[in-house]
Amino acid sequence: LVEGYDDCFVDMSSYVGDGLCAEYPPFNTKKCSFDGGDCPVHVQIEKYKDCYVSRPEWIGNGKCDDIPPYNGYDCGFDDGDCL
Repeated sequence: LVEGYDDCFVDMSSYVGDGLCAEYPPFNTKKCSFDGGDCPVHVQIEKYKDCYVSRPEWIGNGKCDDIPPYNGYDCGFDDGDCL
């Protein structure tokens, strides 16, 4: 549990709010306030109704971003970049 975040459970609590965006869950989630404010707030990708990411420019950019949620079913496996 991270102090100040009642529902944020992570192994490395020092990562939350350290000034660097830990792009992957559980850090970059609403429960952890998007890594304590280190990551941009997630936006929905229009093409994928259940795909919410903090860096929409990474979806379908020709490079496989092999981290959740980018490389997952909801985001079309990075819009095909990871297939």
